[in-house]
This record gives sequence, structure tokens and C-alpha cells, in this order.
Amino acid sequence: MRREFTFPDRPGFRLLVENGRLDFFAADWQLFSFPVSSAVETDAGTDADLSLYYSGETEENGVTKLVWRAENALWEKKEYVVSVCRDHVSYEMRVQGGGQPKGILYFRGGANSPAARYYVSACLYCQAEDMDYEREKRFVGQDLFMYPGMASPPPFVFPFFNDCNDSVMALGVAAERGKNVYSRLNVRYVKPQAMWLELPFDTGAAFETQWTAPTVWFGFGDSDFGLIAEYADWCRAYFGYPAPPDPARQPAWWKRPIFCGWLEQVFIMGNGSGRTKQAATQVNYEAMIARMDRAGLDPGIIIIDDKWQTDYGTMEPDADKWPDLRAFCDRRHAEGRKVLLWWRLWAPDGLSDTECIRDAGVNVTADPTSPAYRERLETVIRRLLGSGKGCMDCDGFKLDYIYRLPPSDICGAPYEPGVAGMELMHRYYETVYRIAKSVKPDALINTSVAHPYFADVFDQIRLHDYNAAQRSTVSIMRFRAAFVRAVFPNALIDTDGANFFTGNSQHILYHNRAAVSVGVPSLYGLWPLTDEELREIQSVWDEYEKRFVEIE
Repeated sequence: MRREFTFPDRPGFRLLVENGRLDFFAADWQLFSFPVSSAVETDAGTDADLSLYYSGETEENGVTKLVWRAENALWEKKEYVVSVCRDHVSYEMRVQGGGQPKGILYFRGGANSPAARYYVSACLYCQAEDMDYEREKRFVGQDLFMYPGMASPPPFVFPFFNDCNDSVMALGVAAERGKNVYSRLNVRYVKPQAMWLELPFDTGAAFETQWTAPTVWFGFGDSDFGLIAEYADWCRAYFGYPAPPDPARQPAWWKRPIFCGWLEQVFIMGNGSGRTKQAATQVNYEAMIARMDRAGLDPGIIIIDDKWQTDYGTMEPDADKWPDLRAFCDRRHAEGRKVLLWWRLWAPDGLSDTECIRDAGVNVTADPTSPAYRERLETVIRRLLGSGKGCMDCDGFKLDYIYRLPPSDICGAPYEPGVAGMELMHRYYETVYRIAKSVKPDALINTSVAHPYFADVFDQIRLHDYNAAQRSTVSIMRFRAAFVRAVFPNALIDTDGANFFTGNSQHILYHNRAAVSVGVPSLYGLWPLTDEELREIQSVWDEYEKRFVEIE
């Protein structure tokens, strides 16, 4: 069987299907050669296709579907479906019977077929931890691991560059709602020029006897961020992921400049002292606000950072540190400001056994599927955001540490079977988001998501920490914002503060001047800055608010 396809909406790219392989080209330059076969890692070992049979094709609405069936000792039935569309190709594997899947090795499944081959030169590595754009264009040949980190979770897509022309071809993975039971995607290489995609499933993942593996998407173009955007659009169209947030529905105060007290806590306790959490007190935050007021600095949002809680898990305010959190919030509201609380997700401290995912008798993480924990969330969120008697009347949450998923090597599993990986992350976010909005509809939920599946569980995306060893935070900030907005074009972005450069006021000013062209400006500390420098920041904020914020 030999078939050749071109793509009407992506001229210059073509696909040759022959001898059980998918060969992709840009003009006359080959990009990849993938075997149709993929392997499934199970509790009984890794399977291998003994033979592969082409069983025909169908065409519907301009989409050609090619189907192969595999002879495989582990499964009653195993087949592959390749769908060729006007501007992309998708690849699915369907199996029936067999053992419990632990992961997929895409394009590494034939007992006798050659491995996948690559002829591309570089890949945009969207993990984007501490690098700028040029340094994130990694040469291929070194394993790449995409996992929740500063983007939690990231878009699971890799744009590959061809060194001989301007073509870009992207490989991405996604699944239907409820089936995203993974939290990482890896590109693995072996010499000479062989590669595959590795998709491990997280602890707690469960499968029926008949199931479809997450789909691989192949996209074509000349822009890396453009292909990330197309991947996100494909996820929404193919799997019905939620639409990106509508900026017209955003309250004006969500866009106001942010002051987060974390680095000021560091300065109060002495840089590097390790006692920073002790400084998260009402007295200290009142002093920070007094200092800003004296200098004429007027942030619209105040974030109380780590650790205002008695226990991370219970989320109850520490009465010794915060004798009257409600009074603090009332004063900020009278000043025209809002108050967010930093929240360390997954923390089990202070929680009962029934509220946690456990391993060997130890509470490992909070369990967002546990009825007992969800009941606790209902109670504590209503107390923190509510305005009635005994409530704190805060205005939202900065959700952090979502990347601290239950470790993959534990024996415990969530209360609700089958909720794992991104599904567990989404359940956690969704629960907090839903409860918060039921208490205070304009509550601001600040996260660090960058995956299209999570469009319905955030209001603002934080670009996350900057490495104190770096001096290129503006390049890093712009890079992170570019790939976040490739997924969510109208996302409201918290640019995060550059005060991780402690004592370097020149760099802090430079970062804040640049931040207003990227998203919501954010300042993390006051100590390195003079009153004159704080007034300079306020002048930048004033211009930003004139352009982007209509004060209500």
C-alpha cells in the first residue's frame, strides 16, 4: 500500500504512507519517518506488534482515515487510525483486552519494524523554566521531559525546526475530557537518529478493557508559537475543551498592579535566613502598606504570601500572626484595594487520613476527590472569602505548587478511581474555582496553567518565579508570556516580580517598565528601592492603568 497526501491549508508539506510508515516532508526535505506501530507498557510488561495489516481507508467531510490492525500477543484487538485533514494529521491507537496500561511508547511498537527516524535540527522546549527564546530552541538528540513546573501543566506539544528551510512540524498529545490521566510527555532519543514519544500514566490511572490511547497531533507551519496555538485550537475542536477566557468578562480590578509580600518577608528576616515564612504577619504587612503609602505607591491588589496559615492543609489563618485578618481586609477595601491569599496546594499537614492520598500509612498529599476534603474546602473557602460574621472577606487566591502531584512511585491512589495526572490537577483547580465563585463571583483565581484543558479554572495566569542567578528576566518573561498566550490568546497575565534580584534596584525598575507591555505588573518587595524609585514605579503603573484599566 502506498499513498501520498498534500495539505491544502499547509502548502509545501506532504505525507507519504508506505510499508507501515508515516514519512513527513517539507518541500523535498524529509522531517520524520514514523512506524505506525506503538507499544503499550503494562503491568505484565511492554507489548510488541508481531505484524501489521493495512485494513483500508474511509473518507468523510474531507478527512481520510487509514486503518491498520496489529497482531499482538497481549491484546485481543489492537488497531491504529491515522486521520489526514486539510492542515494536520492525527494518530490514534485502540486496544481491547490485555493488562493494565502504565504508559505509551509512541512509534516504538513493532517487533520487527525500524524505529522512528528524525531529520530535524532543533525543538522549542516549552518547559521554559529559566531561559529566553533562543536558548529554549534545543538541538535534537537530547531527551526532553515536559512536566508540570513553572507552567502547570504546560501544553504537551513540541515544535521541531528544519535546518534547511523555514518549516516547523509539531508533535502534540491530548485526550478527551476525563482521560488525561498523565502529567508528562517525553521525547526520547537513541543513536543513530532514532526517537519516540513516551507518555507515562500517573498513579491511580485506570482503564476499561476497551480503550483509546491519547491522540497524537501532527501540525505543520512556519511558526513555533503559531503551531502551539493550532495545537490548542485542535484540542478545543476535537475534544471539546473549554473556550479561552473572555476578556470582556474580567472585572477591572483584576488588571490592577500587584504587590506580593514574599521578597519583603525575605528582607525582613534577612536574605538567606530560611525564616522567611515567619515574617508573614499582619504587623509586617501593615508596615509594608504604610511604606508604600508614604512613597505614593498604589497597588490595587495585595497578596499575602507564605505562611499566613497555621497549617498549609487546613488553610486556617494563624491567629498569632493574623489576630484580625478581617480588619486587615476591611482597611484595604476602604483604600480601594483587594486582598489575595497565597495557597500551597496538595499539602497534607493538618488533614485527616480520609482527606489524603496515602502511601505506607503516611499522608502524602491532599486528595481533591475525597468527600471529606471537598467538604473542608467548602467550609474554609466560604470562611476566607465570605463577608458574613466570622468570615475574612478576602478577594481570591494565588494557587501555587500544583506541580507537586502525588509521586508516581507511591502505592496509594485517590478516593475516586481513575482520576490521575492532569485529571487530578483539573479536579483540584475546578473544586477551588467553583466554590470560590459561588461565594464571591468576582473572586480572582491566580494560577500558572498553560494547557488548553484548563481554560475553565483560572482568571489570571502567573508567569512564575525568576531564577535569582539570571539577569535576563525581561527576555524570560516575554518568552513565557508568548507561549502562554499561544494557548490562551486573551489570558490575563501576572508578570510576577523581579525582586528575586535582591538589592538590584536598577534591574527591578527595568523589569517593571517592561512588565506593563506584557501583562499585569507585579512587585515583590520594597527594601532595595528608595521612595523616589517607588514613585518612578508608580508613574509606570499610572500610564499602564490609563491604557488598560478602567477603574470601577
